[in-house]
Amino acid sequence: MAGLPRVGVFVLIALCFANLATSACGGASDEPPSPIDDKTPGRDAMPGPDAERPNPDAGYADQAAPDAAVDEPPVEFPDAAAWMPRGTLAGNYHTICRVRPAGTVVCWGWGGSGQFGVLDAGTGPATMPGISTAVSVGSGIDFTCVSLSNGKVQCIGANDSGELGRAGAPGQSNTLVEVDGLDDAMYVQAGYRYACALRRSGSVSCWGSNSYKQLGPAAEARASSPTPVHVPGSEGSIGLSVGSTHACVVKADRSVSCWGGNIGGQLGAPASSGPMLATPVKVANVTNTVMVAAAVNMTCAMDDAGIVRCWGCNNGGGECFTAPTPVPGLPKAKGIAAGAYHACAIRDDYKVVCWGDNSQGQLGATTPMRTPTPLEVPTIRDAIAVSTGAETSCALRASGRVSCWGENHIGQLGSLDAGLRSATPVDVPGP
Repeated sequence: MAGLPRVGVFVLIALCFANLATSACGGASDEPPSPIDDKTPGRDAMPGPDAERPNPDAGYADQAAPDAAVDEPPVEFPDAAAWMPRGTLAGNYHTICRVRPAGTVVCWGWGGSGQFGVLDAGTGPATMPGISTAVSVGSGIDFTCVSLSNGKVQCIGANDSGELGRAGAPGQSNTLVEVDGLDDAMYVQAGYRYACALRRSGSVSCWGSNSYKQLGPAAEARASSPTPVHVPGSEGSIGLSVGSTHACVVKADRSVSCWGGNIGGQLGAPASSGPMLATPVKVANVTNTVMVAAAVNMTCAMDDAGIVRCWGCNNGGGECFTAPTPVPGLPKAKGIAAGAYHACAIRDDYKVVCWGDNSQGQLGATTPMRTPTPLEVPTIRDAIAVSTGAETSCALRASGRVSCWGENHIGQLGSLDAGLRSATPVDVPGP
């Protein structure tokens, strides 16, 4: 892990009930019901991203153990023949953003680089100005990108490596910058100082940092690109996940291909193949895929039977797998997400389970510190999407609210009132 950016690309993908051949979400509703209103609560004074973080060795003396699950009325869900990914909430170590059903974007956590679109960096949810037709959102290190219903992408925040997607853009912008040359983006995701968009043609274009060749073979000789670069070998894609320094696609034949950083073998190629590969590599023995989730040194994929297989190194749990390996104790999943050193899944009963590193309660439990076996997150039994960040996890629930748990030292749970961390899910105020 030496020299590797410690960011869990934190992408919550709405699981819409539709045929995988379509890009629209169908079923009972295109999106879960909206919360009561769009009012933004008061926003607290904000510590910086380098503020002192909670000590994982100190235990949970400052926090009660998670409550037992509360009996609630049965939750009604539409039948699902298949699940179509659509980015509705994304984040990373610092910032979390959500696309609301009305097409607006709400962000919380660290906003000090202008990635909220507001000058003051508070922790409470804030609506990003100028966005009303958002389809998906990607949150990278100190920047945010949004894809719009007209196929365009706009980015905001830090621009150290061209991650705002426009040549000549300033080093930081708290106003939206339109990405050059994109008018057919289906959705966007962001990683460590770079972003990628899946286009209606079925190909992927990426921009920003190229420190691990994550922009693909067409940009292999460049350190970065301020404008989108087509990734040869990504054609025919129907799904996309962007990790810290690598990206993966689901192809129309339900195979998975990955490119970029390969320090832990997260591309599905042996680490001996090199620490980075610009050309997409087809992952062996991964078929019938409906969802892929890229993390730091690890990748997971879910097939149409709900079986989740992971490969690479989950440094939080200490496991490394050179070949895709089924997750133990998880017979059937409906959705997955992979963070820095942990991962989560929605089971077929709509409960959430997590495994890997648990240093900040991101598995929904106070102990153990790490485990390769999925643990059930308390109180959540109606999840329709799940997301993982560096040390935070979130679930989008059937009611439309978002609940998060884990680290909170800069407001990743939506409010500093939740303490420095919480192993019990906390409802994010109003997003």
